[in-house]
Amino acid sequence: FPYTTLFRSRKINTAIVCPTKTGTHTFEKIITENYLEDDQTLFIKQFTHPTASRIKKIVHSKYGKSISNKCKFVAHIREPIDRYVSALNHRFGEDNISLDKAIDKSFITIADIVFIPQIYWLDCMYLKQELFLSQINLLRHIGFKGEVPHLNKSVPKFSIGQIKNHKYYPLIKEKYKLDYRLYKRATLQINNNMICSQKKVSV
Repeated sequence: FPYTTLFRSRKINTAIVCPTKTGTHTFEKIITENYLEDDQTLFIKQFTHPTASRIKKIVHSKYGKSISNKCKFVAHIREPIDRYVSALNHRFGEDNISLDKAIDKSFITIADIVFIPQIYWLDCMYLKQELFLSQINLLRHIGFKGEVPHLNKSVPKFSIGQIKNHKYYPLIKEKYKLDYRLYKRATLQINNNMICSQKKVSV
């Protein structure tokens, strides 16, 4: 399964970086079904979701330094607690387990990839990163106009409200504090882009 899709077309040179629980299955399905291989050119198939720096190295080895240096990176960034709940449900939704135990396991199993903060994947090319708060807007950015399915849904065992009212909520927020900064950066980036677009329209 191509966990991260590198999408390159004749018009854009863009890599979709996919932290866990941010819509990887949806991106993979849409791109493989709607774009010719000549436009995609490369899928990165690994057992783990490769980081931006890993993708850059692969692009460099396959297409050369010039293309890898010009490659832009886009990513769908989820609100950290929303993503954490999704990860809990993904990992434990079908298990007979209490919320307390599930949270404990999410901290004890450090190497479990679904609980790794999103910022881990965006580890290079900061000035060439464009962040999106929805899958739809990211896909519109690369030119896709169709319907966007919601794939790989988790069983809704736990909720955001339960987490926010839990005694470990402060610890969970601390674990994902850099993701909150990332989410804030994505929000500011989107707001700035909207302001720039409005100025162009008014001119």
